[in-house]
Amino acid sequence: MIFPTLSKVSLAFMATSVLLILTPSAESHSYIDCFDWRFNTKTPRTWGSSDGSCHGYGRRFPADSRIPFGLLTDASPPRHYAQIGADPLPCSDGKRGREVGQDETMASPIGAAYNGKYMMQTKAKPGQQLCLRWPAKTHGSDPSAQKAYVYLSGRNPSKDPSQAEFLKNKIATLTYGACMYYAGEDLSACGGCFKLPAKLKAGNYVMQWRWELQHDFYTNCADIDVRL
Repeated sequence: MIFPTLSKVSLAFMATSVLLILTPSAESHSYIDCFDWRFNTKTPRTWGSSDGSCHGYGRRFPADSRIPFGLLTDASPPRHYAQIGADPLPCSDGKRGREVGQDETMASPIGAAYNGKYMMQTKAKPGQQLCLRWPAKTHGSDPSAQKAYVYLSGRNPSKDPSQAEFLKNKIATLTYGACMYYAGEDLSACGGCFKLPAKLKAGNYVMQWRWELQHDFYTNCADIDVRL
């Protein structure tokens, strides 16, 4: 009687193992939650919602306080956008991409992407520090996801730069895994800070955050209103 019992256990274990191998693991992809995060205190710097506040967002960021931090990946359309192709769209158009995100193309007028049902635009001065915040989304300790880049357009562009044009003006390299792990690796907050170029003139600039994950790139875009 022992051998049939062992045989059933072994078969059950083998079947479970096969299912685990064949079933893809759940994976989440990140996005910029805030383009102008300001801390309540100088030290220590943490990224939790009680540790600071956001003063500027990406284009058409929904002004719905009922959506918890880090869960816009589950929205329809989701906030994250994965580029595709040799000449990818720098900002999601809501239609194309390896993973299609919310429309983040330039609005006309620019303020239309920040009024009413959308959150506020970032306003900054030349040389000012900007801090960007994002959810870890299971990749905070992933060695293949440790770099995010920030690019800036020229002054007052009439349309979004191409990705090739953005790549000519990188203003920051951020460590993706700079996170505060208080809510697990999915919903914990991460971020990085840098300074805007000191010689910027007053005007509107397009900023792109571009995160590299296993040779794929995820982006978010925002308009930065630079004032002297």
